[in-house]
Amino acid sequence: MKLNPRVMPRSHPFVSSKVKDRFVEKSLLGIALLTVVFLGLIIFFLIRQSLPALEEVGIKEFITGRRWMPSSRNPGYGAYSMIYASLLVS
Repeated sequence: MKLNPRVMPRSHPFVSSKVKDRFVEKSLLGIALLTVVFLGLIIFFLIRQSLPALEEVGIKEFITGRRWMPSSRNPGYGAYSMIYASLLVS
């Protein structure tokens, strides 16, 4: 018996390729949307947890300050050195 090379075998006789494609497309869209939601929750959590320090120091001092000593008696939250070093190695 000789196989016809023009006829491609179907992977499953009851599910069409179009249905599979739509399922994969919707699944990937759902995963992408969940990723955006989780990223938003991470950003929200970081901002909410950092508000006490930012209120104490101020955003300008946080960005331009050079002293990072959050657990000392006189705490400092300057992130300039870390921001600068990150830009240098990027």
